Amino acid sequence: MGFPLSASVCTPAWGPPYFLPRIVGVAKAYELLTTCEAIDAAEAQRIGLVSYRVPAEELIPFALRLARKIASMPLLTTQMVKESIYAHLDCDLDAALVREAAHQSITFTTEDIKEGIAALREKRPPHFKETL
Repeated sequence: MGFPLSASVCTPAWGPPYFLPRIVGVAKAYELLTTCEAIDAAEAQRIGLVSYRVPAEELIPFALRLARKIASMPLLTTQMVKESIYAHLDCDLDAALVREAAHQSITFTTEDIKEGIAALREKRPPHFKETL
């Protein structure tokens, strides 16, 4: 069962024209918002609107596994990635690369980078100290 992304009698509310092109691209956003056609979960995943399709009975266990995986990553790196993703929506490539270089210069000095490299070399899971 699909869902319409906008009503056919008025313009979309609460941000679809802002967010949707950033997620699925301008052409697909235009198509979805002007045709008001419903899409199913498979199509939503194919176009990048959703990351995963999970049966209802598996949703909570899946979400917890994903949350644990994210929480097991180094906190500083996770924070910087999140900041960069949102900041890069409103800047050009040069500014994005400057931000990334600044973040790398910080993260390359942490104990977690050493642990990550050691774990990779030793073919074992890393045990980061700075986690969520």
